[in-house]
Amino acid sequence: MKPRNKRIWKRIITILLVIILSSSHFSNTAFAEAVSDALKSESTVEKETVVEKDLDLLEEETDTEAETEEESSEETSETEEEASETTEEETSESVSEEETTAEEVTSEEETSEEETEEVTTEEEVTTEETTTEEETTTEEEETTKVPSKEELLAENYPAFTQRGFANDVIVDVEAPVGAFPKGTTMKVTKVDSEKIEDAIREAVDERVLKIRAVDITFFDAEGKVIQPTGEISVKLTSTAIKEENSEIVHIDDEGKADVLEEVEFGKKEATFHTDQFSIYAIVVTGEDARLLV
Repeated sequence: MKPRNKRIWKRIITILLVIILSSSHFSNTAFAEAVSDALKSESTVEKETVVEKDLDLLEEETDTEAETEEESSEETSETEEEASETTEEETSESVSEEETTAEEVTSEEETSEEETEEVTTEEEVTTEETTTEEETTTEEEETTKVPSKEELLAENYPAFTQRGFANDVIVDVEAPVGAFPKGTTMKVTKVDSEKIEDAIREAVDERVLKIRAVDITFFDAEGKVIQPTGEISVKLTSTAIKEENSEIVHIDDEGKADVLEEVEFGKKEATFHTDQFSIYAIVVTGEDARLLV
């Protein structure tokens, strides 16, 4: 029972005793004593109540301290746990940082290797470019090299070979380098025997039996008539040529005829060298034969 309830009950009992005593016709002295005892009892009860209150307060303080200690212990435990968690987090962060650092170091090494490879590639490219530049320079030097006189001559006056046909005569010419300018062409045309017969008869000592004449003309790139700068080879091929009793006669632009002395005759062909071109005639001679033109 709580102290407050005890005190109430004691007061009730005291009042009941007073009523009983007064109704029993006790003496005043006895009544006073009873009241005094009741008051003393109440005082005692109050003192006990105070003590009990003090005890209750002490218990509450003790409980409070215990709770405080428990809370402090819990806080300490929580603090330790937080500290532990913080330490673990810091440790984890440290490990993470170390891993990150390791990754960064690895990345830096890879980057360094890549940069080294790039530098190597750039050096190779530079070397290739240098080689290419050297080759280009060499080619340019070769290109810009001043050609020799022979090279210029061969470029501007190349060797010349052509063939023409007229009046049953094939004309083949071969000119060396320098004889004709680049772009030279040859034209072979038929010449009537009647126009040159008198001049040929005056040039040839023997009787003329047959004449086959052609006009050989050369033109430069602009169409102008030109002559070779030196002697060139000429070969005439015709059924009119005989290994014996055949002559090659040149008739110049003025109509004068000359018999060529250095001619090599073959079967149906005659070869000679000359630097003068106009009319050339194949002349067949004989004592008793009739003139054939």
